[in-house]
Amino acid sequence: MTKLLIIKPSSLGDIVHGLQLAAAIREQIDCRITWVAREVFAPLVEASTVIDRTLVFERRGGLGGFRRLLGKVREDDYEAVLDLQGLARTGLLTVFARSRKKFGRSDAREWAGFAYTKTAALPPNGRASHAVDILMEFIPLLGLEKRESGPLAFRRISIREDWKDFVERHGAPILLFPGSRRAEKVWPGFAALTERFLEKCPETPVVWLGSERVATSLAGERFLNLAGQTTLPELIPWIEASSWTVANDSGPMHLAAAMRKRTVGLFGPTDPSRYGPYPPAAPTNFVIRAPEGNLDRLEPGPVFELLMSESGGGEEDV
Repeated sequence: MTKLLIIKPSSLGDIVHGLQLAAAIREQIDCRITWVAREVFAPLVEASTVIDRTLVFERRGGLGGFRRLLGKVREDDYEAVLDLQGLARTGLLTVFARSRKKFGRSDAREWAGFAYTKTAALPPNGRASHAVDILMEFIPLLGLEKRESGPLAFRRISIREDWKDFVERHGAPILLFPGSRRAEKVWPGFAALTERFLEKCPETPVVWLGSERVATSLAGERFLNLAGQTTLPELIPWIEASSWTVANDSGPMHLAAAMRKRTVGLFGPTDPSRYGPYPPAAPTNFVIRAPEGNLDRLEPGPVFELLMSESGGGEEDV
């Protein structure tokens, strides 16, 4: 069996993109994939059905933690190493990995390029290409066909009984992720959108999720604010049970899209052609762009109308 090592410690969206690459590889060859991930993202990687072993990158583990990781990396011989991150620390891991084939990004930084025996070419559109399309250029280096994978699948994850009861009582919820890592990518209209659903669609359950707590005065039997109260793997069963996921340009948006659940990505200053839900042509993926790239100018009406529509897709400029 072919053994591969993938190095992609962070971030959430990038890891989801890398898992789509790993799924495309697994669909073509019988292989065992080991993945290096930061401790905060390791549980999600471990839950993926396409990853066999996860090695934890301790970001605050200091030199001792990095040496422990190097020792684990060297426990196996790999047919190939794929450094999807392209930074100094991942390049160093690539150097120490036991393999004669060490592949990396052609746009690697911090001298990581010296670690590679080959680099993945950029797609025809260069750095303007979608992040997943850039990663898919690793596939030809393995002698495989470059093609999209199916939906990402995960091992069964248990969630709290009261959350399970909420879904059983009220049905498939609309999931809203109000947060993002960058303030300029945060749409301020999630409360107004939720209020509109509670008023106009009283049978529709709405759940807020995300890594950070978000305070709101909204309340109701069919509204649940779990922002900042779930683990990363617990997002998976919520997304599986959802009718829609609405999110800023963020990791959860990429996760829902990769699972082929109906997803709406809300975009302001970032370019959805590079960072939008993938694959862009999937009938479950939708994009709404804010006027002039300013999310403060995006009203809840177009988002609500898209969610209520039974047809249409692709990108809407509002």
